[in-house]
Amino acid sequence: MSTLFYADVLGMKARWRTGDIEAVKTTYRAFEQMIGETLAAERCEPITGGIQSDAAAIVFEDAIDAVRFARTLFMRTFYDARRQSRLWFRGLVCPCSDEEELISERPLERGPRLYARHFADDLLQAVNIEQQFRGPRVLLARSLVDSHLKNALAIHVGRRKIWPMRQLDHVSYPAAGDWWDLLYLLPPEMTDEELSSRDAQIDRLLRWTISEKHGGSREEFEQIAVLAVVWAESFAIARHVASTARSGPRPS
Repeated sequence: MSTLFYADVLGMKARWRTGDIEAVKTTYRAFEQMIGETLAAERCEPITGGIQSDAAAIVFEDAIDAVRFARTLFMRTFYDARRQSRLWFRGLVCPCSDEEELISERPLERGPRLYARHFADDLLQAVNIEQQFRGPRVLLARSLVDSHLKNALAIHVGRRKIWPMRQLDHVSYPAAGDWWDLLYLLPPEMTDEELSSRDAQIDRLLRWTISEKHGGSREEFEQIAVLAVVWAESFAIARHVASTARSGPRPS
């Protein structure tokens, strides 16, 4: 089995409603650029995949590469957000069969210039699941979370560890399957400065996204409000582990 990363750009319907086609195309180009730059930064070698308008589907050989790529990509959107310019994604990482092409295309028998395009079952499921939760989050299929993934992503806090992936208490999950959040906002270096920086950025984002003056909207604010809840739980986990770091090496 390989691992599929799938993500969609949030807020595209609102962009289309403005009638500004060039702005929509600019968003598509920015999305494509961010995907390419993140692949280069993480030195990832995907097996296959592609970008179509406001969605990306990329297959990696193993879950560690897929999750690291997702974490870096989503962290960039978080810190690149500005008063008048923000780009949000929602995505997931899940197992993917090696036996079926991600997308296949064939000409129609009675229309040689027409083509039928079909998505693999795993991609179809990912597209469907991605529509069933809120916020610029990355969900991980629980079946991917094993000791190898945990050890690769573990954040060390004194004598303890934080595994930045778990099912949270105060956000919703898709009804189908077993999903965990990737806590991509938790910093690899668990310092007060890093935690405060993320806390301050969440505050700014909530102010900007509720303000029409800063290009915000009710829809965007509701999405970022979900991210704020994810951060609040992440922050509580970090504080708890930090406060008990001397109690022993047992992971949180």
